[in-house]
Amino acid sequence: LGTVTFDMDSALGEIAQMTGSVSLHLQQFVDLSGDVGVSRVGSELYVIANHLSAVLAVGSASINLANAAFGMKTDGTSLTFEASGADFSAVLAGLTAIRAETVFVQYTNALGGASAGETLTVGTFSYTFMQAILPNTVAFAVTGFSAQVLDFVSLEGDLAFSKTNDAILAV
Repeated sequence: LGTVTFDMDSALGEIAQMTGSVSLHLQQFVDLSGDVGVSRVGSELYVIANHLSAVLAVGSASINLANAAFGMKTDGTSLTFEASGADFSAVLAGLTAIRAETVFVQYTNALGGASAGETLTVGTFSYTFMQAILPNTVAFAVTGFSAQVLDFVSLEGDLAFSKTNDAILAV
């Protein structure tokens, strides 16, 4: 990421909230765009994104996410985030027609966590955590996955992985 400059007039005091549309090109292979809200609420920082799209591309390989929602909260030591609802497609060597209807990702560090139904709000933006997230959680789920392998084998179905502390669950 190159230089990012925000020119803001702080004559009315400290800025506690920003919302708007973002389009970023990062490190020559990641493009992000969407509607983003950032706010300090007490001692926490909230980041919310709606209609988030991401394209990661290197050579002829690419991974595409569209229409994702994202919610994150941190107080500098705890970190919790969740992304959900993305349309997924990819172009990778040996695999064709890679698609997924939805993608769901959760992450917390040792001090993070969220309650089911907990809602973060920044201006007119909001994000509601779909389910409780315990500390030390990494979770990833895909529904409606399909891929063709070398025009020989078709793969279809739903899959999910999660790790909380030392417990790993694969479905």
